[in-house]
Amino acid sequence: MWDTVVIGSGAGGLGCALHLAEGGAKVLLVEALTYPGGCAGTFSHKGISHDAGATLLSPMGPDNWLPRWLRAHGVELPLHRPDPAVAFRAPGVDVQVPGSRQAWVERLCGLPGAPVDAIRRFFAVQGKVADLLWPVLDDPDLLPPLSGRALGGNLPRVFAAPTLLPLLGRPLLSVMERTGVAGFPPLRMWLDAMCQISVQTSAAEAEAPFALASLDYYFRSPGHPVGGVGALPLAMVRAFEGAGGALRYASRVRGLTRQDDGTWAVDVRGRTEHARTVVANLLPNALADLLGRSTPRLEKLSGDVHTGWGAAMWYLQGRWEGPDVPHWQLIERADAPLHSGNHVFVSMGPPEANGLRTVTASSHVPMQTPPDGPSIEAIQGRMKALLRDRLPELALAGGYSASPRTFARFTRRPGGFVGGVPRWHGLHNYRGMWPRPIERGLYLTGDTMFPGQSVTAAALGGHRVAETILRTL
Repeated sequence: MWDTVVIGSGAGGLGCALHLAEGGAKVLLVEALTYPGGCAGTFSHKGISHDAGATLLSPMGPDNWLPRWLRAHGVELPLHRPDPAVAFRAPGVDVQVPGSRQAWVERLCGLPGAPVDAIRRFFAVQGKVADLLWPVLDDPDLLPPLSGRALGGNLPRVFAAPTLLPLLGRPLLSVMERTGVAGFPPLRMWLDAMCQISVQTSAAEAEAPFALASLDYYFRSPGHPVGGVGALPLAMVRAFEGAGGALRYASRVRGLTRQDDGTWAVDVRGRTEHARTVVANLLPNALADLLGRSTPRLEKLSGDVHTGWGAAMWYLQGRWEGPDVPHWQLIERADAPLHSGNHVFVSMGPPEANGLRTVTASSHVPMQTPPDGPSIEAIQGRMKALLRDRLPELALAGGYSASPRTFARFTRRPGGFVGGVPRWHGLHNYRGMWPRPIERGLYLTGDTMFPGQSVTAAALGGHRVAETILRTL
């Protein structure tokens, strides 16, 4: 009998499994693929290794929570720390984003026609919100379930109520309009692009506190693991196994059944494992399939996921003769929504022995009506044309395209959904902050659950689920 079976070795599942194991629980982690990470994994296809989804992690400084946690288990994670980490090219804009917020403000203020006072007002608000919320990613105890120490640690957020409360339930656009930056196209395009990749919607629709905090992503010690993002889940696996946990790859779970005594029977490739609790690092509809039934909460969560996005991809190789910046955000048109090939995020690996770099280019595609083959091909064609137009320094030398269906194959996410639940503005974003079971002894974790979205946030959410379980064992 296991204390807990964790299904899926994405960041949320690994964060949960590792904390359970270090808390003394008997844990089995099962993964359907032959490598860990899910959306934060690195796969090899046609002889080329590519990051499946995430390409830049933050916060990843030596004293930040996730690297610090790994070091506590004797595991080091070598990182590339580019500065600048990203550049932004859009109609009328070609600018590198420096590694500090203040330097970015000064660069924006130096652009032609910049409303200097308005930009400073906007980032004064943004900085206050980011400085209040980012410390949560460095201390799991600041999130529910709360300890006595956490109550003291959260006092700054209590005293910041006059700053945060007026923003709750409001879109980022309202802050932009109030501070006077909504009409400055370069900043407006950058804010839309950042919201698209971080909170999965536009600045006009994004919940203001989440969006304002996410704008600090490039300023909070970002890093890319040496060897690809998949080096992070591999490091977490080493820590988990060193803490006494058991891991099985190529072990797809086919069913979950709650027993009369309240424990769970987990069908893993025809072999039944028994556990007191189960944690699923899965999309809600995938968990419902394993149960053979749904619940009102799973139906609600599945509906939220289906308002989100898939991704059209190009996995490429090429020669790069431009500035030493590994990530690029490209926009074709300022007057069109930033999906379906109009906004492309490009990540380039270091030069290999033959002088070529791996290049991953991705663009969101709406999934309310999943795109068919011809429309995906049109989106991918638009993406490639944007690469040629906005990145003339890149000489492509081959590669292949991918769709949401391909993403599903490399990550085991049904339908190929990426990025969790869009943070549309509204107070609903603050429900579900406290980890609670789907039903007795059964929990969800991952990017669809609070705090969700980024790799670090998903790992943090898994840690909090584990803390909830440890209090019951």
